[in-house]
Amino acid sequence: MTPLSQFAIVIPSPPSFAPGIMVVTWRTAAPTLPERHSHAYFLAIRHRAASSRHGRRTRPVRLCRLHRLRFLRRRLRRGPDHRRLRRDGGSVPGVDRQVHRADRHQGHLRAPVLGRDRRPPGLCQGQPRVRRLARRPRGRLRRGRQPGPDRGLHLPEAAKIPDEYKDPDGNWTGVYIGALGFCSNQTQLDKLGVDVPNSWDDLLDPALKGQVSVAHPSTSGTAFTTLWTQVTRLGGEDAGMEYMAQLHNNVLQYSKSGTAPGQIAGRGEAAVGLVFSHDCVKYQEEGMTDLVVSFPEEGTGYEVGGVALVAGSSHKAAAQAYIDFAISAEGQNVGQTVGSYQVLTNPDADTSDKMANLDDINLIDYDFAAAAAAKPDLTARFDEEIAAEPKE
Repeated sequence: MTPLSQFAIVIPSPPSFAPGIMVVTWRTAAPTLPERHSHAYFLAIRHRAASSRHGRRTRPVRLCRLHRLRFLRRRLRRGPDHRRLRRDGGSVPGVDRQVHRADRHQGHLRAPVLGRDRRPPGLCQGQPRVRRLARRPRGRLRRGRQPGPDRGLHLPEAAKIPDEYKDPDGNWTGVYIGALGFCSNQTQLDKLGVDVPNSWDDLLDPALKGQVSVAHPSTSGTAFTTLWTQVTRLGGEDAGMEYMAQLHNNVLQYSKSGTAPGQIAGRGEAAVGLVFSHDCVKYQEEGMTDLVVSFPEEGTGYEVGGVALVAGSSHKAAAQAYIDFAISAEGQNVGQTVGSYQVLTNPDADTSDKMANLDDINLIDYDFAAAAAAKPDLTARFDEEIAAEPKE
C-alpha cells in the first residue's frame, strides 16, 4: 500500500516529439491505493493521430485535468476494491471531491476556453483556446506560387533601398548584405608560416592541410554560397566541383552550421574558416582577438538578408508596420548595438569601420534564382563525390 501524494510519468512518444509528461498533485488528502492501480495514471495520457490529407505524424496529446480525474475514478471503481467502494457509496476519497470541483469550475486552467458546442474532438471544455488556434494555418506559402496583385508591398521606406537589394514587385526587401570571406587565426598562420589568404588558390596550399574549416553545402546556406561562388567564377558546375574536391584535401571537417567555421578558427582548431565577414567580426568582438578578415581577390559571393510578408497573414497591418521599421534607418541601426555588423541596405543608416566596404571587395555576379534551382542536384552531387552530409 503506497500513498500517492505526487506522481510523475513519462511515456514514449514518436521520435519527432518530446515525451509526454504529466504531474498529478493531490490538493486534498491523498488516497491510499494498491500499487497495481498506478497503471491508471499511465493510461491518462493518450496519443491522438492528427491525420490529414498531408499525412501528419501521430503526436502526443495530454488530457485535461477533468478527463484525467474522471478516467481515474472509473479505473478505481472497476478494481479489486470495488466491493468496498460500493459499500461506501461508490465514492473514491479525494478523487470524487476533485472531480466535483473540476466539473464546477469547468477545468482548472485559467484561460479562455472553448464553449461546449464548439470544442473539437479530443479537447475537453477546460482546455485553453490557444490549443485550437495553434492548428489554424498561418499562411498560404506554396512552392512555385506567383505573387498576386495585392501581395506586393510598396512601403515608404522601401523607396530608399537600392533596386538591387529588393524585389521589383515588392514581395521582399533587403535589410542587409553579407560578403563571403576568410576568417583566419593569425597565430595559427604564423605557426604554419603561411600568409593571410587573399585568393581561393591560397586555400589549396599543402601547408594548410587539415587547417581549413567549412560547413557542408547540404546543411548550410553559407557553405552553398561558397560552392556556388566556385561554379560562377570558374564557369560551370564541373569546374566548381573540381575546385571543391581539391579544397577537400585541406578541410578539417564539414560542420552543419555556417557560422561554426569562424568559431573553430577563433579557438585555434583550424587556421582558416569560410564564413560571412560580419560573423568573423562578431567573434572578434566577443574576445577571439587572433581572428583577421580577408577577401579573395578573384571575387566572392554574397547574401542579401531580406524581409517579406507571409501571404494570407491575419495581421497584415502589423506585419507591414514591422517591415517598414526593419528597413528603416532606425530599425537597421539596432544591429550594431548587439554586435551585428552587416552592411545595411538603407543609405541613411549608420555605418561603422567594422563593416565590410563593398567598394573594396570584388563581388561576383551571383545569380540567386539559378543558384536556388541548381541547389538540390548540386548538393546531392557534393554528397556523393566529395563528402556526405554530416550527422551532427
